[in-house]
Amino acid sequence: MRLLPLASFIALMSHLISVSAEYKYVCPSKTKFTTARIDMLRNDISSGSITEGVLIITSSGLRVLTYIFDRKIIDGVAYDFMVTVNYRDKLTRVYEKESDHTRICELIFVLD
Repeated sequence: MRLLPLASFIALMSHLISVSAEYKYVCPSKTKFTTARIDMLRNDISSGSITEGVLIITSSGLRVLTYIFDRKIIDGVAYDFMVTVNYRDKLTRVYEKESDHTRICELIFVLD
């Protein structure tokens, strides 16, 4: 019976959390990209809609398409953000590159 007065509050909070939570690619620099944006880039790269700036890298018979889709300066440091698409199975990864360091961005569930 004590939960009854809290029911509307709990329902509201559950709605707000479900609306604002989603999977995003989060990079070590704390830059975030939505899965919708990355999926659109993957589809455009795979279909050939984007050709300018796409690099094809072949290693051990595996063909990977690489594309720098964003550049930012964060705290005076320049970052390139790139997406790679495995040509065979469309596996997609997102990376950030800062100087000579390339780091993978993780796909995680975040609350914004």
